[in-house]
Amino acid sequence: MKQKIILLHGALGDASMFNGLIKLLEKDFKIFSFNFSGHAKKDFTDKNFSIQLFADELEEFILANNIGAANIFGYSMGGYVVWWLARFKPTLVQFVFTLATKLNWNEETSAKENRMLNANKMEEKIPAYALLLKERHGDYWKKTVTQTAELILQLGKYHLVDDDFKRIKARVHFSIGDKDTMVTKEETLHFQSLIEHSSYSVLENTQHAFEKVDDGVVATEIVKVLHGN
Repeated sequence: MKQKIILLHGALGDASMFNGLIKLLEKDFKIFSFNFSGHAKKDFTDKNFSIQLFADELEEFILANNIGAANIFGYSMGGYVVWWLARFKPTLVQFVFTLATKLNWNEETSAKENRMLNANKMEEKIPAYALLLKERHGDYWKKTVTQTAELILQLGKYHLVDDDFKRIKARVHFSIGDKDTMVTKEETLHFQSLIEHSSYSVLENTQHAFEKVDDGVVATEIVKVLHGN
């Protein structure tokens, strides 16, 4: 029987970004994926974006699909959602594999990332990307950007700390790209050292943006780590 794995998208992303990766993984795994609320034209809830909200949605997805203790791949923000669930709902998470997930959050780092999430400035400075976001998220794409910016600010004050990572019991694997300018090797290794059953890898020629990631490189790493090779 194939192992089950959930794929979680990052901030401003959606599940369709995994289409290529799914084709490479489906011979080895039964794959699940979904969109967080307010993404990919999915309705917003009555709550603003937060890691807690998305962790609750992940929990609901696991229970609704009878997945049991889950193997989960989380890209960027999706990875942080998995860490949150693994910390506070440990029975739902068996294995965590994250790529390009920033872990060192404080008011300074969140303010820096927040400044990059201004929908009006995106339209002016990077119109092609703004158009992509509109196509991906629909007419309310600016709301998606605005609420994501607020989520980032929240992370400056409310984030997982060292003691939280020490309490995670799932088997975990941290990965970053060698060309990632947002997530550092130092912060990743620090948090990896806090978890007993953990491992770490650097993917060659890999930037932060998932659209620029080689699906083959990621698929090979996932298969290798989950199969224990």
